[in-house]
Amino acid sequence: ASAPARVVVVSSGLHVRARMSWDDLMHERGKFSGTDVYAESKLANILHAFALARRLAGTGVTANALHP
Repeated sequence: ASAPARVVVVSSGLHVRARMSWDDLMHERGKFSGTDVYAESKLANILHAFALARRLAGTGVTANALHP
């Protein structure tokens, strides 16, 4: 049997600053902040890893997010 597989998603501790703009994901309205958009993208990475981990439960594949 092959070794278990892993999916590693690189995020950032800056995700704690994020407030997802679900109604304006492209940030086309209002003031644009590169730092805020970066933080949102890192939060999105973590949310993706959580969702993937749930979907892969019981398959032998793990999904993890990390802050380098």
